[in-house]
Amino acid sequence: MAEETSLAALQALRAWLIAEKRAPEEASEDYVLAGGARFPKTTRTPVSSSNNFLPLNALVHAWSTADLPVGQYIRDARTNNVARLAHLDRPDVLGYLKGEKDWSSRISAEPPQSGQAPASGEVAAAQGAKAADNKAASAPRAGADAEDAGKKRKKGDTLSPEELLLRKIKKREGSQRDRDSVLQSSQRFMDALMIEREMKRSRNRAQATLSATSQAFASGKAVPKGIPIIVVPAAPTAPINMFNAKMFLEQGKYVHPDEARKVVRV
Repeated sequence: MAEETSLAALQALRAWLIAEKRAPEEASEDYVLAGGARFPKTTRTPVSSSNNFLPLNALVHAWSTADLPVGQYIRDARTNNVARLAHLDRPDVLGYLKGEKDWSSRISAEPPQSGQAPASGEVAAAQGAKAADNKAASAPRAGADAEDAGKKRKKGDTLSPEELLLRKIKKREGSQRDRDSVLQSSQRFMDALMIEREMKRSRNRAQATLSATSQAFASGKAVPKGIPIIVVPAAPTAPINMFNAKMFLEQGKYVHPDEARKVVRV
């Protein structure tokens, strides 16, 4: 893998969250975990979501906001400028961090043989032992590969070396996400989905207002007069705000607020 990640940091964070039930202590740009082990907040972990390895601060934020709805979690992550978990990955990773499951399918690493997090006394030495652990883990795999190749030769298998290599690679492949999950992990797709829901609510409110007005005319009641007022959110992170509302209402064209803000400034 081109990008180096720290499984030791992930396991140390999980052990802390399970034992302490609170976010880890902070010291400048580091997290201080059990046994005094320190890891930079930006340490990349093997937890992958939306094709990115998440740092420790993203996992701490996800754990701290586990009770928030998806939309509020996304907005909070943007406000704090931290990476976020995709919608479909969130329950799986949080279950691992809380100790509800021994492993997560989003971790791009081999699960430990014991299926348990490191003990508190071992956490402080986790970083120094990482290289030795990786070397030790590769030895059984090499022996297993050699044993598989020997069994195939005994059975009289005539596969070429290229075919044997391809078969080994396929054995190590993980399950891929389907088209729907890939779309739902896209930030722009989630924004468009939220906009569609808001438009549907607006259409329903407009239909209800029109129905009430028609009934008022039919019954001879007075209909309120005046200029209609459209209120849009002032928040810069809202899908529809003061920068793109006019273009959306007059031209029927949706432009992301950040892009609309640049046009207004120009």
